[in-house]
Amino acid sequence: MNEVTESNGYPIIHKVPIGNDPGWFRIMVQRPKERCPFPEAPYVVAVKDFNRLDYDGWAYAVSYDLSFEAAVELLNK
Repeated sequence: MNEVTESNGYPIIHKVPIGNDPGWFRIMVQRPKERCPFPEAPYVVAVKDFNRLDYDGWAYAVSYDLSFEAAVELLNK
């Protein structure tokens, strides 16, 4: 099986499992500068269901327009 490396067309930088929910992860993605309103804050933290490999998107975004440091902090909460 191929590992999922993108979501919503953005590269997945890191993923963290969510508690006791197999297949559910908090992910951090980086949007290209031309596709985000704040180029200095291109990171998004979202929740993705890796059980549904037929769906490229995420279940929901936790937060958009984050710096790298803020995204890492939120990812690990």
